[in-house]
Amino acid sequence: MQNILEQYYNIIRLFTNCPNELLIFIYYIVDRRIAVLSMLIRCLVIPPVGMLKSWWMVTIDPLLKNSRSDFSFPSTHTVSISMPYFGLAIGLKRWGAVLYMLYPIFIISICGSYEFFHFHSHYDVLAGAGISLIGYVLIQISHQLVKKDRVLGYVVIVFTILLSYSLLFLVGDCKILQKYHIIMFISIVFMTCTLGAAGTFDKDLPKGLIARFPSLFIALALFKLLSFTQLLGISSWSIELLKGLLLPFVIFVLPDMLVSTVFGKLRSSSG
Repeated sequence: MQNILEQYYNIIRLFTNCPNELLIFIYYIVDRRIAVLSMLIRCLVIPPVGMLKSWWMVTIDPLLKNSRSDFSFPSTHTVSISMPYFGLAIGLKRWGAVLYMLYPIFIISICGSYEFFHFHSHYDVLAGAGISLIGYVLIQISHQLVKKDRVLGYVVIVFTILLSYSLLFLVGDCKILQKYHIIMFISIVFMTCTLGAAGTFDKDLPKGLIARFPSLFIALALFKLLSFTQLLGISSWSIELLKGLLLPFVIFVLPDMLVSTVFGKLRSSSG
């Protein structure tokens, strides 16, 4: 029984480390616009979490030996995975009710997993869940804004996120700005909102579920490839700016272009 519980906690731990992969899955399989808005709202709520950590300075419990942060409260990972979780629930529409009902169990599982592996206390996770509920409301509001007026909606989102990131400047610590990769994420937000305002994310998904998977696999492969650049130790702001501007195009646009090109050539050759 102990071994089964440990395996379950390990699955939960691994899942909470894959918010970006879940967002990509939602984008190519469930709903493009909801996936993008979930990502943007995640960018909106993460900076205040960093600010709260620095202001409250709840020191790491000595038992939390594997924590990756200087301060533990609230849990950034809980917020980070909850945004795509809620995005998936919204995108699934009626079926999303199941995910809403399972969210308390999901949070309890994260509490158990993080305490088991000495990452966070359950107080950190519960605080992160509370912030995530605010993020859920913001996803719904942003969705209505974009539906009503696409361009204005994305402009409002950009300025709101910039305001959110300005909170990190109030802390007055350059380490925090570097840790949260402010240049890269702001450039990601600008490029994503530019693509959104241009109507890129309003494009319908392929009708067949199987037809959606080639773009998904390409996007995941490209994302992993881009993630390897972190191993090179390149952290200059110019590189982060370039990477941030390229990432939305590479993940949200290029896979569909590659798939349509390949399938177009196959159809023409078979014809």
